Amino acid sequence: MKYILSTMANSINYRTYKTSGQIPVVVDAIIIHGGARTPSATSGFGDRVDGGSQPLWTAQGVVTKVTDEQYASLMLHTLFKKHLDANRVKILDDNIAGNHSAIIKETRSMECTDKSDQLTPSTVKQSIAVKTNHHMQSDTQFSL
Repeated sequence: MKYILSTMANSINYRTYKTSGQIPVVVDAIIIHGGARTPSATSGFGDRVDGGSQPLWTAQGVVTKVTDEQYASLMLHTLFKKHLDANRVKILDDNIAGNHSAIIKETRSMECTDKSDQLTPSTVKQSIAVKTNHHMQSDTQFSL
């Protein structure tokens, strides 16, 4: 039994195909759960922030249990190997799913930014740039 720690915001379905004639057929599908840095009002796991009327919890990583057969399949999967090389997922021998401090410790050395991350007040300032052109001519006509 192995455990996969993911710092991705979304779950990933790693599928293995075989070709039957000209049609690819799914042989295996392994879902590694996402949800890192995604605030939740119901999970009760992660960093707690009082968000107005109810608290929000944000987990830094999510752990998925995989069997030995699934682990062997993942180690052959091209996309999983890319995520492993990019430090987006980590293979663990122990289950730390219920231990937020252990997850924080493990994720410190992992890549923790994702284009799918939910915007926060600090990332909004970094990611949104509005450009305006104030030099429009007054005789500019628009038509449909």
